[in-house]
Amino acid sequence: MSSSKIEPALAEELRRVHTGDRATEPIPVIIEHIAAVSPPDAIGREGLAELRRQVQRAQADVVDRLRDLSVSGPIEQAALANALFVSLTPAQTEAIAEHPDVRLIRWNRSAEVTTEARPTR
Repeated sequence: MSSSKIEPALAEELRRVHTGDRATEPIPVIIEHIAAVSPPDAIGREGLAELRRQVQRAQADVVDRLRDLSVSGPIEQAALANALFVSLTPAQTEAIAEHPDVRLIRWNRSAEVTTEARPTR
């Protein structure tokens, strides 16, 4: 796993899965697009629709590459985050990390959060 575009926790999981018997098992990831997309001045139904169109245009090459990689599950485009939610095998993850429009690929997993209890006054 040599790509600097793959977050360390995901890279470790890919190594673990790749060395086991689950090398073709898809892992849920978030692909952050490199382009900065700004919401229009007027946020409303039309503004959000315009933002979605901008993001779809910006992400089109990455989506096409994912389809070329035969991604089996859905490809969900998130307009406000300019990111894609998809499940990829380790090989697909490494391949899409090479795309110039990909900023970062993160593991889309639940994380346990603990907080320190503070006394109330």
